[in-house]
Amino acid sequence: MKFSLIISDGSHPCSTAPLQGPAEVCFEKAAKLQVQGVQLTLDSPARYPLELIQSLMEKTGLAVSGLATGEIYTRWGCSIGSGNEKTRRKVIGALQRKAVASLQELLFYGKELGAPSLIIGAVRGRLSDAPSAPHYYHQFEESIRELLETASKVHIPLILEANDHEETDVFCDVAETYAFTQKIGSPWLSMYLDTMHLWNEKADLVGMIEQFGNKVPQIDLSGPQRTAPGPASAIDFRALMASLRHLSFAGWLTLEMRPVAQLDEVLRFLRDEGM
Repeated sequence: MKFSLIISDGSHPCSTAPLQGPAEVCFEKAAKLQVQGVQLTLDSPARYPLELIQSLMEKTGLAVSGLATGEIYTRWGCSIGSGNEKTRRKVIGALQRKAVASLQELLFYGKELGAPSLIIGAVRGRLSDAPSAPHYYHQFEESIRELLETASKVHIPLILEANDHEETDVFCDVAETYAFTQKIGSPWLSMYLDTMHLWNEKADLVGMIEQFGNKVPQIDLSGPQRTAPGPASAIDFRALMASLRHLSFAGWLTLEMRPVAQLDEVLRFLRDEGM
């Protein structure tokens, strides 16, 4: 199994990144923890200059597994379902620039690194971002289709998170989220799962893994309220990891959690249960 850690540069409050601070420090810590990748939290490619990321990837051997785009909504208040067409265009432009920047990273290295996914999480916004629910879903679908035109050219996959009603009111149901990706029908769009969101939706976590585990490229791991995934969690991570092991899950297992002092112990537990 391959693990990734979300990192944040610390310039804004972040409760979803176990590693926070300068990129150099985060990459070094991630490498010492012997994970395979990191996921960048950013609202603009300028947050992580390409040359810096290039050198850190080369130095540590880590891949960039994904680009988390939620700050475009949590900081800017802009969503791809916005009823304001000018606002929607602004967000699309920002997301497309991320995709192109990611491609440039891959071209720099000139080898197969596993293209980082462009994550559609909080940037989806809420129904209230548009005049009506039908208007929102129309705008959202238009945005996804437009992004996919770029994604297919630069070979950057988009992954849509199945979220929960504590954070949003759209695409919280796993079956609905998966059905949307199938409706679009692009090989560059898929769904991904998050254990905290599944818990908040009172879903059968193991059942969801068994049903969709081989259909998703990434699963975010954390307990309720972004606590560490471990033996003391309200979520049965032993059963969850056993299910992933049974499926021979080959995607990214990304730790999306609050910083903790004993991150090495968290990873040791997950690795032991996944063996």
